[in-house]
This record gives sequence, structure tokens and C-alpha cells, in this order.
Amino acid sequence: MTKKDPDGKALAGEIALRAGRGEITIKTGKKGKDFTYAKTRKYKGDLPLLNRLFKKVGNGQSFSNKDLKQYSGSQEITSSYKNWQEASQKALIKEGYIDQKLQDREELLSLYTLGLMFVSVAAIVVCFFLYDKYTFWLLPAILWVLATFGLARLRLHHFSDLTEKGARATEQALGFEAMLDDIGQFKLRDIGELTLWEQVMPYAIAFGLAKKVLKQLKLEFPEEIAADPYWTYYYAGASYGAFASSFDEAISSSAGSGGNFSASSASSGGFGGGSGGGAF
Repeated sequence: MTKKDPDGKALAGEIALRAGRGEITIKTGKKGKDFTYAKTRKYKGDLPLLNRLFKKVGNGQSFSNKDLKQYSGSQEITSSYKNWQEASQKALIKEGYIDQKLQDREELLSLYTLGLMFVSVAAIVVCFFLYDKYTFWLLPAILWVLATFGLARLRLHHFSDLTEKGARATEQALGFEAMLDDIGQFKLRDIGELTLWEQVMPYAIAFGLAKKVLKQLKLEFPEEIAADPYWTYYYAGASYGAFASSFDEAISSSAGSGGNFSASSASSGGFGGGSGGGAF
């Protein structure tokens, strides 16, 4: 959908998924500001990034937001995070959503576009020093190069490396996101009971719509949510926002200390969440 690597919201969706399956428990600390994430016997250990957080940040069985903020080896987290992003992209190719040849062509076109812009600007500057009488043409020439570069980037933005399967999946995901964004316009019970919406919540977190969806769920399923342990305050509210803040701080710390990873790609802002089940 975004043509970008998975970000912090997607990682939060993965954690919500595992919390909903009972693989992870989340406990709130004093004043509801610190949260501890602990493995259960159901924990599958199939996500290396989470395994790294448990092993390096915590004691092997659990870690807290406070542990994450104080962790001095944040570059290790950044490395695992980048590996997770790359593995996710490779999975899209392996599962037939992205055409590898088209992706390679897009990357090559991007390099050609950047190279052409730099060469053009360099040529204009050289001409400026060699031919003083044509100085008045310098600004129009630069503007023309920038406009051409902008048009090329725009065309690249619309260049699709999706397969037919990927295009269908993207269309479905965009429709699903639009439905969640308009969640107040229809009755949730007409679509399904709370058990269905538990499966939807990880997607809502990944789309950045968890707070809106959760607010509507609380209006239409108040008794069911109150009785379900997966919809407690720390599952359905502040824990994911607190995790995002701590995680982003660790990534930013790594970038600031010479890490080669851009913290902006991991930035997710504050987001709420809920428990989830089903496939993510």
C-alpha cells in the first residue's frame, strides 16, 4: 500500500496479534506508565526481532519499556529491525505479490533519474563559469532540470512492481482501511461479533486507526469488552503507545550514535491498540 518498509505500527500489530493469541502478556506498572511484556508457554518465537528484544533488552522471558529506553546496545535492535523489514519485503516477492524484475527496474530507473539530475546541474554550473555572457540562462536552466526531475520522480511514484495478485491484495487492503476509517458510519454488530473484531484489531493498529476503531467498539460492545481479559486497559490502550515511544527512542538513539539506519522509517507516533487473533 505504501511502497515503504514495515514501520513501528506494523510491529505493534504483530505484538497485538501475539497478545491476542496468548503468546505474550502485558502488565502495567505504577501509574500506568511502564509496561512489561512477558512470554507465555504459547510463545512461538517465530519473529527474530521480538526474540532479540526479550533476550538482549530483557532477561530472556520479559522486557519493559523502561528496559528498552535504558538499553545501551540499541544498534543491535536497529540491525534486527532492519533485517525484519528486509525479510518482510522478501516474503512479498516469494509469495507472489511483487515482481522482482519490475522492482529491480524501478530501482535502476531511480538511480538513472538521480544521476541525470546531478550531471545536468553540474553541466549548468560548469557552463556558467565558462560562458559569463549566458549567466541570465542559469536560473531558467536549473528550474527546467528540477521540473524534469520532479516529473520523473512523479512517474516513478506511480510505477508499479505489483503482480496481478499483489494489485488485488492492495485494492482489498485499501478498501479495508477505508472501511475502518469510516467505522462510525455503520453498525459493527451487522458485520460480526466481538470475536471477529479481535482479529481486526492488529490491522487497525498497523493502519494507525486503532483508537478510532476501539472507541467505536467500546460503544457497541461495552459488556463483552469488560468481560474479556484481552480487552483490558493495557491491552487495548496505552501499552502500544508506550511501546512505540520507547522503541522509537531506542532507534533514534542508535541513529544519533552513528548507526546507519534512519529513525524516521520507524517513527510511528503514538498509537493505541487492542488484542488480536487470526492471521495478520
